[in-house]
Amino acid sequence: MHYERILAAVAGTPWAIEPNKGQILADFLTKKARGLQIPEHEIKAAVSQRRSSGKKQSGGSTIVVPVHGVLSPRATFMTEVSGLTSMQQIGVWVDDAAANPDVSAIVLHIDSPGGAVAGTYELGDKVAAAAKKKRVVAVADGLCCSAAYWIAAQASEIVVSPSATIGSVGVYQLHIDQSEANKKDGVSVSFIQAGERKTAGHPHGPLDAIGREELQRGVDDAYHAFVKAVAKGRNTTQANVRETYGKGGTMRAEQAVRVGMADRIGSVDSVLAPYGLRMTDEGPEYISASAITPRPSASSGNVGIELRRRRLQLDKQQQAATTSTATATRPSTTSHEPHPHSTFTSYHEAGHLLVRHLLGDSQATASIVPTDTTWGHVQPGKRLGLFSEACACYAGEVGGDYSPQQPSAGARPNSGDQEQLNKLGLDPAYRYVDARNAARKLVGNNVGALHALAGQLHARRTLSANETREILSGFSLNPW
Repeated sequence: MHYERILAAVAGTPWAIEPNKGQILADFLTKKARGLQIPEHEIKAAVSQRRSSGKKQSGGSTIVVPVHGVLSPRATFMTEVSGLTSMQQIGVWVDDAAANPDVSAIVLHIDSPGGAVAGTYELGDKVAAAAKKKRVVAVADGLCCSAAYWIAAQASEIVVSPSATIGSVGVYQLHIDQSEANKKDGVSVSFIQAGERKTAGHPHGPLDAIGREELQRGVDDAYHAFVKAVAKGRNTTQANVRETYGKGGTMRAEQAVRVGMADRIGSVDSVLAPYGLRMTDEGPEYISASAITPRPSASSGNVGIELRRRRLQLDKQQQAATTSTATATRPSTTSHEPHPHSTFTSYHEAGHLLVRHLLGDSQATASIVPTDTTWGHVQPGKRLGLFSEACACYAGEVGGDYSPQQPSAGARPNSGDQEQLNKLGLDPAYRYVDARNAARKLVGNNVGALHALAGQLHARRTLSANETREILSGFSLNPW
């Protein structure tokens, strides 16, 4: 009787799951409910290609959370069927990582066809809340369909592997008519009810008009919530989601990026590399993250600097001390320890580097090795202009540690801006506040590239022009 209850639960709720996988699961449960023996290959087909290990994996300051298999609301729901993954447990991991000051980034490693609508709302909200506090990257590695995409859409960025399948933005519900099976088993079911819709959609007879209307209402409500959540997470309109996100179908990587369902194509390793991590298979049921030592730069001799976290967490006393000594003597260039603003400086200089390369200066290099006069710099040393400074300041805020004073809101552009103004089509009379708004757009369009540059700059201390071009080659850059 266990599987009969499970089958009733499956048929009694809307599902946000890739339809082929949903049908395989329903067939599996139907056979089990009837007491039939099921070949091993059918059992394997009924669950996802990859099962969750039941635990998150940590590498330094980055938490990798597995979102694998068919998603169910909680661990006690349909636990008889192996391979199902508890969204409640995933939510706990996400909450813990978001609240942990030592964690700077969360990577959702997704290989899932989707699952029940119930529980997806809540997990999606948890991911969205985490993304307001720190970087959350969803990596579609295999399947990222339906409920899994709903969840991924709430992340800061969606990266899709070249061979992944993504989408299936839609909802459906099964109605299983068991009346013929009941007859064969000699079972007759009668309802004594009060309330016209109390037994609407029951499985012991054909679906009538009232039952269909009731089930359709639930499906429509769930679909509306799905579209609304995706539109909010992807910063687009609900109409765009309905019309261009596949209309319930799936997409391959290139098409998904083209229509805006994902931000870029990349492997799991390419996502984790900026954080000093790599993915390694440790068994058939899970993947874990392990730290790798960043390459030392020429300026740091044989000293390798671990990428502890993107956002350097300073307590109040440390911040006060930094503020009081901001105008004091800077650290010696012989020091190889990260200076107090190393994380911010990495993002600030990465912002300069990003805009320089976007505007055609492919020879630009960057360093965060402190001198007596500066925490970091970008070469060649020609004036970068106010727009570049606005991009760098905003990039520093993206990194999470912001302290240096910005130019005043009324500041005028300097002569170094003219080339940038021409390329970007900005009014030559623009003020810093205008540059600031434009910088938000440019950096926001290329935030993945910014994180990669800042992470590598923090780890290596310097980035050559060749290294910068190599890093940026993995991104589809969008200047405007």
